[in-house]
Amino acid sequence: MFIYRVLFPCFLLILSSCSPEMYGWTNAGMDPVNVQLYVVPDSPAEIADQKVLVVPFTVQPHQNRDISLAVTELVREIFHQRHVFSVLDIAPELHISEERMVDMAADRGFDYLMVGNIPPVMAPAGNSSGWVAMEVKVIETRSRSEEWHIYGETALLPGNSRIYVLYDRPYESAPTVSRGFAALAGALADVMQEKRD
Repeated sequence: MFIYRVLFPCFLLILSSCSPEMYGWTNAGMDPVNVQLYVVPDSPAEIADQKVLVVPFTVQPHQNRDISLAVTELVREIFHQRHVFSVLDIAPELHISEERMVDMAADRGFDYLMVGNIPPVMAPAGNSSGWVAMEVKVIETRSRSEEWHIYGETALLPGNSRIYVLYDRPYESAPTVSRGFAALAGALADVMQEKRD
C-alpha cells in the first residue's frame, strides 16, 4: 500500500516535470493599426507648412489633466519628428468649447487647430490582450472647416505565453498602453504624410 500512496504520486510528479505539456500559446506584439480616414484635405501638401495649435486630448471616460497632457505631448512629439506640420504647440486650456478653441488658435496666429479624443482604453492585464484607439481632427481656423478627420485603433497582445500543467513559465506581457498610443500616433502621422506626398 505504501508504494501506491507515496511513491506512485512522487513518480508521476517527477515524470510530469520532465516532459510538460503545453496547453496555451499566444503571439507577441500589436495588431497592425487599423486607420480610417473620414475627411482628407483637397491639397494636403499645403498643410505641411502651417502652424497648428494642439488642444490637450480628451481622455474617456473621465478627463485627467496629467494623462491628457502626457498623451497630447506624445502625439505632438511624434508628429513633430515626422514633420507632419511645421509648428505644433500645445494649448494650455483644457475645458472650453470647440468654437472658443478655434477662436483662441486664430487669435494666437495659428492656421489650424488639432483636437484629439481617446476612447476608453482596455489595458492589458496578466495574459489578456488590451485595446487602444485615437481620433484626431484638424480644423482650419479661418474657415472653421474640418480638414482632417482620422481614426486609428490597435490591439495589444501578450506574447510567448507558455503555461504548463504543473508550473507557469514566465510570459512576455502585452505592450503597454503608452506603446500603443505611440504606434497609433506614428500610424496616423504616416498616413497624413502619405496623403501629402
